[in-house]
Amino acid sequence: LHDAHLWASGHIFWLMGVWIFFQAAVAFPAGQLRESGRLPAKSAMMLGALGTLLGYLSLAYAPHVIVAYFGFGMFSGIGAGLVYATCVNMVGKWYPERKGGKTGMVNGGFAY
Repeated sequence: LHDAHLWASGHIFWLMGVWIFFQAAVAFPAGQLRESGRLPAKSAMMLGALGTLLGYLSLAYAPHVIVAYFGFGMFSGIGAGLVYATCVNMVGKWYPERKGGKTGMVNGGFAY
């Protein structure tokens, strides 16, 4: 990003901060929507994939760092949060008697 867009390190730092904020902010509402049945897993995963794609496209073609804050930070962060919340939720339902280790594996996989 330094070479491609000539953005300063501070801009890149805040870009990741915006991504983290939206990834974390969407997890709770996504979990509630999944539990209530208003957001099926397939829809959540497709929306998450679309958000991630839009985020990376906006990062690649952003004419200014502000566009990347909204495009990558917001869209990709929301997309990642939808995928994360859905995966953890599904594993918790598949293994209700032993959630700890199974959800830990999903958390670790997502971190990688």
